[in-house]
Amino acid sequence: MKLLKLSCRCICVLFTLTLLTNNLSAQKHLDIGLAHNWNLLDRDIEISVEQFYGKIGFKAGLNIFQHTAQESLTWERAYASNLGQRLGFHAAFLYRLPLRNSDVELSPFFKVTSFYLSQKQQIGENNAVLYPAFLRPSTSLGVQGKARLSGRLMLFGSVEAGAMWDFGKVQSNFPRQKGVGLYGLATGGAVGLAWRLKK
Repeated sequence: MKLLKLSCRCICVLFTLTLLTNNLSAQKHLDIGLAHNWNLLDRDIEISVEQFYGKIGFKAGLNIFQHTAQESLTWERAYASNLGQRLGFHAAFLYRLPLRNSDVELSPFFKVTSFYLSQKQQIGENNAVLYPAFLRPSTSLGVQGKARLSGRLMLFGSVEAGAMWDFGKVQSNFPRQKGVGLYGLATGGAVGLAWRLKK
């Protein structure tokens, strides 16, 4: 939890500093977006708000977790056992690369995504164990691209790679180590549409 709070505070501090040092009248825009996201754990539907001031941007929103991993006789994966566990959030800091006279926007980003999920383990045909829920954040670096389709409507996509973190405090027979630790490395991406409210 402390690592997640520290990451969010760092993003907020960086965003505030850039607002003080950038020309706020240059290339402002505010977008709302809806995307299908291949996150580092599984997949989700992402609803986001993105604000840019010049080259610097901040993005935040809601994620709705989906179960799409292929089940087999032996598997283990993150699992949302109720509606509350399906809801997560994300926050990102973006820097837009200068592409002059173009309807395409390209922005590298640092992103924090977090869910509060259970862990489900299947061993054999009739033996399944659902472990208690715990915080499952991930941090990633990636690149987002946007292309104007018509007027204010934008098509966007992103690719990312990063680390999944384990904040579990569960029984000793849990397959992961207790406490905070690195759960694994993974890649992800998203594709969706955005509507530009201000430009």
